[in-house]
Amino acid sequence: MRHGDHTFFNWVFEMMMTSRDPDKMPTIGFDHSDDVFTVHRSLPLRITIYLWRYLFKIKTKFKYMGGTALVILSVLFAARISGFVINTTTSLPVGLYRLVDEPLRRGGLATFCLEDKPFIQLARERGYLGNGSCPGGIQPLGKEIFGLPGDVVSLRDGLIAVNGAIMPLSGAKSTDSQGRRMPAPAKFGNGTIPEGYGLMLSPRHAGGFDSRYFGLVRLSRLHPVKPVFTW
Repeated sequence: MRHGDHTFFNWVFEMMMTSRDPDKMPTIGFDHSDDVFTVHRSLPLRITIYLWRYLFKIKTKFKYMGGTALVILSVLFAARISGFVINTTTSLPVGLYRLVDEPLRRGGLATFCLEDKPFIQLARERGYLGNGSCPGGIQPLGKEIFGLPGDVVSLRDGLIAVNGAIMPLSGAKSTDSQGRRMPAPAKFGNGTIPEGYGLMLSPRHAGGFDSRYFGLVRLSRLHPVKPVFTW
């Protein structure tokens, strides 16, 4: 490997390893705030092209051994820094999602980080969330927006109702799938969602780790996403 190649791959490795901490990100055209960052759109393409050019320059016996791994690496890396999110949880359909700059709306999808330390610790210790860029080193959650400021939230027969409409599969469980005790359900009472907060739920299954336990989420922490392809 030439010195230039070695330097480039060191930079790629450094970027991937430090992407959890925006303060440590290599300063190559980044504009970051909070836990989100954007990159010039041409950078992922340039990186992918460079990786492929290097692949076809190395000796044949190494080319085929590393080809598959390099393809996967370049695709995942390009997606990661181009405003895309890969969801592998059961909260939303598994697949690729794109971060969008759009107003939050009921029925829309969004990712966010847990803020309350007890829930961060619970998610990490029990493996509810994998490693990621959020506080505590866990993944962001992906949920559907079920309630926004002004909506009335209540409990009916153990299920969450928004503006009188009962949300299916929204009941809190006493134990998780492995029999471990779950936190007490969030207490919504019969109140109105205040300004700056939203209700985030998992519409796909009854065991969702969402607002039924950790309560309302600050809207400033939500990042809207749209599916690119899912299965």
